[in-house]
Amino acid sequence: MSNLATLKPFKKGKDSRRNTTGANKGSLHLTSLLKEALIKIGEGNTEPYYALLLKRILKMGIVDGNEQIIKLILNYVDGMPKGSLDITSGGKTISEILNELDGPKTKQ
Repeated sequence: MSNLATLKPFKKGKDSRRNTTGANKGSLHLTSLLKEALIKIGEGNTEPYYALLLKRILKMGIVDGNEQIIKLILNYVDGMPKGSLDITSGGKTISEILNELDGPKTKQ
């Protein structure tokens, strides 16, 4: 762990610790390497390996009923669900809205 006494926040403007140029040109990411490997492995086959991999993932989710795979597919297609919900409507809380739906209470 770093020595907390030596940690300093970034300065505004130019700071020598910032990487302003990004990754080195030609550097490969894991995704690129995986894509290249799937294409290379699939050479000479009637169907590319990435298509076979996609079919296998979909089969695991749909046919086998793997809930984790289904969740991953939905998150990939639709994006992750929002982390917070707006519980007000026009400045009213949920309890105020529910009270209005129930109508006025009458004493018997």
